[in-house]
Amino acid sequence: MLDTCEKAICRKIASMFEYAGKTGYRPVSFTTTWLESDTSKELYTIEPCAIAQSYPYHLHSLEKEMQEKGIVLSSDTSETYEDVMYWAGYIFSYWIFLEGISGDEIIEKYDIKHILECYDTYHTLSPEVAIDKIKEDWNMEQNAFEDFLDEK
Repeated sequence: MLDTCEKAICRKIASMFEYAGKTGYRPVSFTTTWLESDTSKELYTIEPCAIAQSYPYHLHSLEKEMQEKGIVLSSDTSETYEDVMYWAGYIFSYWIFLEGISGDEIIEKYDIKHILECYDTYHTLSPEVAIDKIKEDWNMEQNAFEDFLDEK
C-alpha cells in the first residue's frame, strides 16, 4: 500500500497523462517516453519542488526534455485517449512506488502496448491486483512461448 504522498503523485501523473491524451498524444509512445524520461525520474524521487508543480508544467518539462534530445512525441488530435491515459499514468506510477522499480525496468520486462490494450480488463481492478494480473499474464505468455520452443 502506498502512502498519501505517493498516491498524490500517482494522481498528479495520471492527470498529466489524461491531459496529454486530450491533446492527442498516443498512449503507447507517450507512456514509454514518460517511463524512460528524466522528468519522470525526478517525480518518482519525491522531490518536494517537483511535487508542487502542476501537471501541465510536468508535461511541458517532458516535451522540453524530448525536444532537447531530438525526440518528437507523436500526437493525433483526431482521436483522444483520456481514460486509458489516466489509468496508464496512475498504474505505472503506482507500480514504480509499490515495487521500488524504475520505468526502464517495466519497459524491459513487459509489453507496454499489450498492457494498454488490456485496459478494459485491468482498469476494473485495484492497482495491486491489476499489477499482479499483468505480471501473471506476462509470465503465462512467456512460459507458453518457452514451451513452444522446447517442443521444436
